[in-house]
Amino acid sequence: MLSLYEKIKIRLIILFLLAALSFIGLFFIINYQLVSERAVKRADSRFELIQKNVGYFFKDIERSALTLKDSLYLLKNTEEIQRAVILKMEMMPFLDSVGLVLDDNKYYLFSRRANDKIVVYHQEQVNGPLVDESGRVIFADFNPSKRPWSVASDDSNNSWNPAYNCFDRPGKKCISFTLRINGKDHDLLAVDKIHVDLNWRYLNEYLDQISANDEVLFLKQGHEIIAKNQLAREKLIIYNSEGNYNIIDSVDTEYIAKTSAVPNNALFEIYFYYPGGNLLNALDKLFYLPFAFIIIVLLVVYLMTTRVFRRQFSEMTELVNTLALLPDSTDQIEALKIREGDAKEIISIKNSIAEMKDAEIERSNKLLSLISYDQESGFIKNMAIIESNNNQYLAVGIIKLCGLEAVEAVFGVDERNKIVRKLCQRIA
Repeated sequence: MLSLYEKIKIRLIILFLLAALSFIGLFFIINYQLVSERAVKRADSRFELIQKNVGYFFKDIERSALTLKDSLYLLKNTEEIQRAVILKMEMMPFLDSVGLVLDDNKYYLFSRRANDKIVVYHQEQVNGPLVDESGRVIFADFNPSKRPWSVASDDSNNSWNPAYNCFDRPGKKCISFTLRINGKDHDLLAVDKIHVDLNWRYLNEYLDQISANDEVLFLKQGHEIIAKNQLAREKLIIYNSEGNYNIIDSVDTEYIAKTSAVPNNALFEIYFYYPGGNLLNALDKLFYLPFAFIIIVLLVVYLMTTRVFRRQFSEMTELVNTLALLPDSTDQIEALKIREGDAKEIISIKNSIAEMKDAEIERSNKLLSLISYDQESGFIKNMAIIESNNNQYLAVGIIKLCGLEAVEAVFGVDERNKIVRKLCQRIA
């Protein structure tokens, strides 16, 4: 059987657990919404930064073509042109190849190889075969004007070109920026067109640099994915019917998809996938500070409450123990004495018990004044006094009589039974 303190303590624990569980559930619902909203905001912020960085990269390629053009001013000798281009390419690792259409319509191609060596191919006659430095034919009947980079995608002098198959790199795609020489520059340069091709490996590494480890980033031109960051290279990317891509991995990560064209270059598209909000994400751990604070506050309130109740119920327990021993106590007045620190309720209980004891003593004294026992006449001596009172008082008096055992001891069982029968008749 549980004490009153134990019962209240159990109820407090249940109440605390219900409050904590309700708060945790509400916290996670609100927190999940906040984490999701934060993830969307962070995705927007990250995508805006990536857009700018990718735009800067393509701008750098365009500036590199202009720098290359500037290095060729007033150069008429093909050997000088070759040395100038090779020197610039060594300073521009993001370029895979550079092509020049000279003013005599002959074509020169400068190609970077795996060992970072730059080899030169050229035409000895217009639209003739493309040969290397040793004179070995690399591509027969090469017509520069029919190459994809030669055809402008718009009416501007400078333009990016759709990805196309590289003739000197089987299985690879080339992405070119073409710079056409017009106006007064045509009189100062021995070049009619310049095209520069991106270095795919460098572009992939650049995407790695501007993206985080948990972000998927790739570039697309038409239906061709032209560059990927490290995570995109590790994932399975599947085109869906909604004009977007599904990112497949072993843990079914949810991503927030962002797509746009490269700034100032509508030919290429950026696909960015930011991981959705995660309650366990390190970036979202700030949300757990108020949660932990509230739990600590609830725990402190619970401990303080139980401490207060423990002190109060210790006083109650002491009172109960005192009352339990009260009938056998030699000093009942001392047991019911009000002590310093007793609670108001305990003082009230002690006063009530003291009043009851006083009333009981008074009733007992009245009964004892009516009923007595002596050796000569025994109990019957004062029966007339009992008969003169009403039945209620008589019943109470009989209950309080403790002399029946004494009657039996002195006069025997028969006399005791006679008295009991007489009393029963009177009561009836």
